[in-house]
Amino acid sequence: MKRIILGLLCCAIFVPASPANDTKREPMPEGVTRVAVCNIGLVFGKYHKALKFKHELEEMLVRPKKEAKKVIDEMEAWSKALQQKDLPPGAKEEYEDKIRVAKQNLEEIERKIKRMLGKKAEDNLVTLWKDVQRGIRVYATEKRIDIVLGYGDPMQKELLDLFPNVNRKMQAMDQGGTVPLFVTPRADISQAVADWLNRRYLESSNRPVQKKPVFTRPVNAPPVFLGLAASLHVAGAAFQDGKSALARKDSVRAIACFTKAIAANPRCARAYSYRGRAHEKKGNFDKAITDCTTAIELDPKETSAYIHRATAYRRGKLDDDKAIADCEKALKLEPRNAEAFFNLGSAHAGKRNHDKGLAYLAKALELDPGHVGAYSNRALLYADQGDFTRAFADMDHVIHIDPQGALNYALRGAIHLEQGNIDKALADLAHAIRLDPAEPDTYLVRSVIYSNRGDYRFGLADVDKAIALGTKKTIKAYQIRSNIHTERGDFDKAVADANKAIELGPKDALGYLLRANAHARKNVHVGIKRDIDKALDLDSELAFGYMLRGQWYLLKHRMKANPEMLDKAITDLETAVKLDPTEWQGRMWRGVAYGEKEDAKKAFADFDAAIRHRPNQPRIYENRADLHRRLGNDKAADDDEEKAREIRRKAI
Repeated sequence: MKRIILGLLCCAIFVPASPANDTKREPMPEGVTRVAVCNIGLVFGKYHKALKFKHELEEMLVRPKKEAKKVIDEMEAWSKALQQKDLPPGAKEEYEDKIRVAKQNLEEIERKIKRMLGKKAEDNLVTLWKDVQRGIRVYATEKRIDIVLGYGDPMQKELLDLFPNVNRKMQAMDQGGTVPLFVTPRADISQAVADWLNRRYLESSNRPVQKKPVFTRPVNAPPVFLGLAASLHVAGAAFQDGKSALARKDSVRAIACFTKAIAANPRCARAYSYRGRAHEKKGNFDKAITDCTTAIELDPKETSAYIHRATAYRRGKLDDDKAIADCEKALKLEPRNAEAFFNLGSAHAGKRNHDKGLAYLAKALELDPGHVGAYSNRALLYADQGDFTRAFADMDHVIHIDPQGALNYALRGAIHLEQGNIDKALADLAHAIRLDPAEPDTYLVRSVIYSNRGDYRFGLADVDKAIALGTKKTIKAYQIRSNIHTERGDFDKAVADANKAIELGPKDALGYLLRANAHARKNVHVGIKRDIDKALDLDSELAFGYMLRGQWYLLKHRMKANPEMLDKAITDLETAVKLDPTEWQGRMWRGVAYGEKEDAKKAFADFDAAIRHRPNQPRIYENRADLHRRLGNDKAADDDEEKAREIRRKAI
């Protein structure tokens, strides 16, 4: 790296700004070398001949693209049909055969496209390369430039500081290449070369050339104080080091570098913004918000500060409304900022605004097709809607982009869990742990699987491991552990973890419900209804909340034989089952409530449904045994009680 920096410092970078017809030049001072840079991507992107070639290639692809889209649509329809239950005999094999043939057709279309484009694309590229080289040579000769260094940067400003571009530059420098880190506008001849090429192309096409007025830059620049220049140089170097550290996921190093940049230049808004991002990556959300707010006060047009603060609000404070407000401000400044659309979509997803969430995440992917986070969050939204075909398709994209990312497999495992494919979920999580045994969130997801299966000992071990490794999802970790402690009968520990979750996330409804659940199971009834109502005020679509409140009403009925309380219990429990048909506790307690109303048929139907969803949950068998006993079915009651005891013995 030092060799590269020294090589750049040895070049005297200066490009004269005199007009093309200026032939009166001062003699060159001895030993001075004139150097310029040229963004080849920008030249190709603005050269009319290149755009014409691109349009021709796109025209060639219209028909095969339509054919491919038709095949893909058919495959999606067949895949969705395969997800349906109770398929007629032979239908599964028929759909699978159709999908297999469709995949072969897609491969043939791909080969066809390669044959169509291969030679023509090569010829076009060679022609354009020769044109650009000639343009650079002629312009450099005219301007008496000795060296022109080519480089590549995205034309969209919002892509410059995103990870793919930063990583590309870092890899180039690590391999010994030279990458311009700072270039004055007069040293970059990209636009001038593109203009020269377009004039020549228009002239050769007999089109009228629209001449633009030529503006000259002042020859003499005001003097710069050396002390200020030195401090700005230090600030710039430290800032770049910080961004490199962020790209390597070294938040500690990044914070140190950005702090150094701020010390050298306290008015650098971007340094505060990126230090805020580093704090957010480290889980210090309050510090992240403070730094980003300072950046906005220094420069209200610093787009990155709004985006980084939105991330901190969304992930750390669970305040999606503030995150949305910040993203909307960022998009007013940069309407095509992919990261802003990603945060906006994720925030709306957090508010369960599925349509807006999907729309904004799609826009983020349109602007940045390689955005792993946008694919991942969209997959979660699809899964939440029950559209597992699209969810897994998005996760396949994620794993294709980042096949070594342990969390990608963990997330796919979580979606398998949501679909009910426990074995596939555990297989993905095992692979994730092999890739990165120190990634805490993988253990966190697996702990949910174990606890859902009733394997609370293994679930507790995994969530403890996640907390010990320093998971950033601390609120979720304490919530999971609180639930496990409740199921194991450690109610005091469950309440302590629920209190910790509420302290960290006071706007997260689940913490209040878990505390209410622990108190209810411990038969401490003070504050239960208050916690449940608070949770449902925060999120009115929580099935677990209605289940708990229905259970509370049922308890009140049992204490005072109050039919009104029993009716309220059934109403809340029906709401819970409607919101989440897989909520086993809602089914179980509704079965208990129907038993109290002496509707044995509905009661047993609910108990049976609860067992289908959670076959290893002893409490369901115990409640069903109680109803059997009351109805005089002692043999059935004994069988259920023995089944409950057997499950509890295995869980010890």
